[in-house]
Amino acid sequence: MQISGLSQIHQAHSAQPSQKFDTEAANRPDSKVYGPDEVEFSQEAQAASQTAETGEIRANRIADIRAQIQAGTYETPEKLELALKRMLGDLG
Repeated sequence: MQISGLSQIHQAHSAQPSQKFDTEAANRPDSKVYGPDEVEFSQEAQAASQTAETGEIRANRIADIRAQIQAGTYETPEKLELALKRMLGDLG
């Protein structure tokens, strides 16, 4: 059903059945029907996807940083200097 404005209502339309892929037609040499699409992911992409799904590396990094903050060893003069350089580089 489609509603356009307050006073116009249109009838619903019937749904069309989905089309099935004709494997036999795709395998004929003179066919203009192509096989189903395929995709391949590199090992790097698979690893990145798996890491993103598990969040394992990020969780380990966060735990490490929290431990350093609690121990008072996270903020070092070297890290503060690097942060300052990056901030000034972004501004300049």
